[in-house]
Amino acid sequence: MREGFHWECMPLHTSTGCEHGRVEQRSIRVSDELDPSVPYISFPGVRFVAQLQRAAAYKKDGYRRKPETVYLLTSLPPEVVTPARLLQLNRGYWGIENRVHWVRDVALREDASRLRKGALPRVWAAFANLAISILRLLRTVGIKRRMSQLGFRPDSAVQLLLG
Repeated sequence: MREGFHWECMPLHTSTGCEHGRVEQRSIRVSDELDPSVPYISFPGVRFVAQLQRAAAYKKDGYRRKPETVYLLTSLPPEVVTPARLLQLNRGYWGIENRVHWVRDVALREDASRLRKGALPRVWAAFANLAISILRLLRTVGIKRRMSQLGFRPDSAVQLLLG
């Protein structure tokens, strides 16, 4: 998607964030000048193309991750598409992803699990998702702490469900 666009001529919108022990910089350029003869833009309804560049440096040791460039296609209407909004939407997607995985990794220690073979990892993940979903439906604050409490007193899980 690099070819056919003059990215260097387009205005650049940059945002910087400090999360998860690293400083991340994201830069985006947006174009609505779509050439109908370009075959890779043949997705129905595409109105804008964006070039997103990401770079990160870890606070602890200063290690810099290799910068990456990705391209986005959107059918959003022009009144919604601003560079800042596209960055927000792109980050929002990962926020959903990170919210689920963070709880599974931190509260349930999924990454430390020794389950690797057969159906057990999927069964464990299904029960983990069920437990997290129930706690969220009950509007539990502090899922990690609550999961730990339930681990010490499994009978209290039944009481929690019964209200």
